[in-house]
Amino acid sequence: MINFTVAIAGNGLLYYGTGNGSVYSWNGAANTLIQATGIAGGIRSLLWHANVLYVGNGTNGNIATWDGVTWTAASCTVLASGGATVTGV
Repeated sequence: MINFTVAIAGNGLLYYGTGNGSVYSWNGAANTLIQATGIAGGIRSLLWHANVLYVGNGTNGNIATWDGVTWTAASCTVLASGGATVTGV
């Protein structure tokens, strides 16, 4: 059993992140590991926009994107401490 922290639907799949920093997809029949980041704090946010999955972690606020083929570090970081701050946009 996989314990997930966040999930979102996109491109006919269910994408979800886990507390150990992994990102999976579910096609209705099977789980597929997309990325095992191993980042402490795990995956805490997902956004599906324009056929791209945006993934935020819970440790340092870094955001990465997945286009179905390639992971790319986004050019922004989200930091929250009594409010949210977005940098690099």
